[in-house]
Amino acid sequence: MTDFSIPSFRLEPSWLITASSYLIDRIKPDCARIELPGEEVPGGRLTYKRGPLPVQSPQRSGLLRVWKNGPSGTEPVPHANTFDLRHHSPSNWAHFLNNHLPIVFKICELMALDPVDTCLVLPQRTPSYITKAAELFGFKFHLTDASLIGDGIDFKAEPWIGVRADRQNWVKSLHVQDVLTALTPTANYGSRIFLSRRDTRCATNASELELYLSGKGFRTIFPEELSPADQIFIFREAEIIVAIHGAGLAPLLYAQPGGALTQLIEILHAGHMTDVYRVMAQQVGVSWIGVQGRLKPEYIRDAYAFENPFKTHSLDNFHVDLRALDIAFEHANVC
Repeated sequence: MTDFSIPSFRLEPSWLITASSYLIDRIKPDCARIELPGEEVPGGRLTYKRGPLPVQSPQRSGLLRVWKNGPSGTEPVPHANTFDLRHHSPSNWAHFLNNHLPIVFKICELMALDPVDTCLVLPQRTPSYITKAAELFGFKFHLTDASLIGDGIDFKAEPWIGVRADRQNWVKSLHVQDVLTALTPTANYGSRIFLSRRDTRCATNASELELYLSGKGFRTIFPEELSPADQIFIFREAEIIVAIHGAGLAPLLYAQPGGALTQLIEILHAGHMTDVYRVMAQQVGVSWIGVQGRLKPEYIRDAYAFENPFKTHSLDNFHVDLRALDIAFEHANVC
């Protein structure tokens, strides 16, 4: 195995604005302005070699198993430069765009492989938006649940989460930049975008929220309605993006450093707090401010149960406080 050391990334302090409550002042409800401290985002190790591909195990993606029963039969490796990506939730749009693809880009660069002469193996039930993203960057792909017999590109990232410390540099290869430069949108989406959500983790006051943002010149978009190319293009052409946290933010990694996008206001559900896009925004030179939705009483007990992961309420719908958004816009100096 050839070893590549993944360097750490220094995350600078940021602001998080909470919903109005009596938790700040029992006389008058107000929003808390929390300064999130800076920290070191740890890296890790990326190892790779050409050789026999290991047998993969069935993987869970979100609430669904895309590879339901694990390996079924055997097949020869479909291409000399094959990457078996049937692990770590490859059918999740954000995981694929932000983890799997950057790893492949980096290894192709390190091994002097041409991405268009490379094959990505994915589970049989992989959604079409994933295969379309693979096609966008010129990769061949092969969908199968069979064990692969033969040589390909074997790799391992340890820990898997360590890739997020340096992946912004892995998408800067000439091949990737050529693809991104050639993107042409199917519509003019404008300079102010609101990325909303349907089905899960939605704003319960969505109409009120959309009307508020429309008054500031924002266009509401549901990312799942757009092609992979258009989703990525938005992050290279918009100037300000307001977004409910979710996979729709994954194209942020492909924003052009020093480009049009300067500000991201991320609306975070109190049952699913994460700094993944705060880190990514800083890595691509975009200012980040978080806005936390209202807490629900049932979150409190679970939030303090440190022996258990805080996941139960991750997909709940939630209320967005427009006063908190006002403060976020003030911090960002956005009219």
